[in-house]
Amino acid sequence: MKTTERVLNALQRVKELLSLISDWTKQPKEEDLLTKEFREKKLKMIEDLYKQLGELNDRYMFNHNSEFATKEYIVQYDELKKKIYDLEK
Repeated sequence: MKTTERVLNALQRVKELLSLISDWTKQPKEEDLLTKEFREKKLKMIEDLYKQLGELNDRYMFNHNSEFATKEYIVQYDELKKKIYDLEK
């Protein structure tokens, strides 16, 4: 192989790699309806879990002596945080 042929082959491979990279990194222009709806419902669930977490914290801070013990609070808190973590993955 001559040097010019090697250079031309290398340039062709570089062009192919660049086109593959650009195709791979492109975001889809339009999402399908199912994916969009799934993401919105997932965000709504996360938002609801954060509200539940806030309510749990308020309940513990202001009523913890009469309503429930610290151990129960920690168990519920850990369950909510685990659910949030799993949804945010």
